[in-house]
Amino acid sequence: MTAAKLVGPRALRDPEDVEPYFRFGAEYVVDVADTMGWSHTLDGTVEEACEAMRNGRTDVRDDVETLIASVMVADAEYWHPIGRWLPRGYALLMRGLSHALRRKLLRLAGVYTGTYAGGAREFYRAHPSVRDALDAPVFSRPSDHTVDGVPATEHVTGLSLDAFARRTVLGDSVLHVEWYEYVAERVGVEYDAELCERARETSPAYFAGVRDELPEDVRELQHAMFCDDDWIRKFHDEYELRSVLFRRAADGIERTAEALA
Repeated sequence: MTAAKLVGPRALRDPEDVEPYFRFGAEYVVDVADTMGWSHTLDGTVEEACEAMRNGRTDVRDDVETLIASVMVADAEYWHPIGRWLPRGYALLMRGLSHALRRKLLRLAGVYTGTYAGGAREFYRAHPSVRDALDAPVFSRPSDHTVDGVPATEHVTGLSLDAFARRTVLGDSVLHVEWYEYVAERVGVEYDAELCERARETSPAYFAGVRDELPEDVRELQHAMFCDDDWIRKFHDEYELRSVLFRRAADGIERTAEALA
């Protein structure tokens, strides 16, 4: 399946089709929590959620429903914002995929939570009933994170694949923290909110190449969170995307994690 097929009307429509995608995100939540020593009780919930989705079941316990919906909504709302951090040409290339995934994942979150409302208006507006009911996250724009008076992205210029990878890392250094906070808050991970706030504040200057150092605890957190190259590779391979951009993004994130170790 190419990225174009992933946009098709039948792709990622049923729970069993989306289960691998969900599982990658849920496992990421657990992996970061375990690495950081944050308390949670998610292991059994993740397994139960994956089993339900594989079997196409949508009538699940409340905590399972919350986990599925939180991961789906956070992922749905992530795709368009990360495009704002990329060089413009690459953002345009990903626009079709990002809009399609947003609608598909929000629809499924709505099915599990009973907040899905059908109809053309809901579809074209990207399921506002679901977003409102589940208090969908609003991710940062580059202009929210200025470095030396300009958006952090202005310090990483060019249209090369290397620039794409560096911009991906820069955007992810903020957005994966915000993604994690949204999910963790709802599924009961006892995460360090103050550390996450400082990570969002200090990371852009470092990953834009303007500052040479990160606070040690922020560095530890970012090292844990930059395991999301594994998420990208699993997503890419599971759905057979054959995408140079996804591979470059994963390579850039992997190199960043190694540098932070």
